[in-house]
Amino acid sequence: MPTLKKKYKIIEKTSFSPNSNVYRGLDTESQEPVAIKEITFKPYLLDSEIHSLKKLNHPYIVRLLDYFQKDNLFYIITEWFEGSPINTFSFSTEEWIGIFIKVLEGIQYIHENGIIHRDIKPQNILASPAKSPKIIDFGLSIFQDDMSLNESKVIGTLPYISPEQTGYIKAPIDVRSDIYSLGVLFYECLAGHNPFHAKIKSQIIHKHLSLVPPALSELLPHDKFIDQL
Repeated sequence: MPTLKKKYKIIEKTSFSPNSNVYRGLDTESQEPVAIKEITFKPYLLDSEIHSLKKLNHPYIVRLLDYFQKDNLFYIITEWFEGSPINTFSFSTEEWIGIFIKVLEGIQYIHENGIIHRDIKPQNILASPAKSPKIIDFGLSIFQDDMSLNESKVIGTLPYISPEQTGYIKAPIDVRSDIYSLGVLFYECLAGHNPFHAKIKSQIIHKHLSLVPPALSELLPHDKFIDQL
């Protein structure tokens, strides 16, 4: 186990990626559970992630508690949220609408603070059985006035990225990119499948650029709440 500040204790690893590990931990001073994100090298967006979290204080957005460097590792400490990826739940359409409204309130707040998340996906929007959502992981977030917004490469998670995030369209990445990704995610939660799913990367990108998914009203014709979306 890595050595942290004395006040933090690692309990268990909960997820990992090529560049980071996430642990459930404990603040031994407050006895409060925390999430510990350990980054194995300093990515160019680390400062942006920290600055984004420092600006945000909203009930549906994970709260930054601490950040520091120890040896060659970087750590971001946030509140612990007892939840699972939003698409793992089975709620009624009426219940989903209530959850979506809360998520949209959080995303609107992020955008009002000049930030674009850029990686909206189920793993980054958690939910609890009590139907409370939490937006997490600002590792790809960027401020709206950042000149790197027009990078010609894939940014985000393929099944959920907007067309301009594929790198194939010369259009700025802005708040509409997050809204597109939310639309894909909400569609998946209601329909039970991602409309842009494919086995090959190029096929996913092609679908984002050309496919118009069937309307939810066609998939769920007898659901009286679909018209509220």
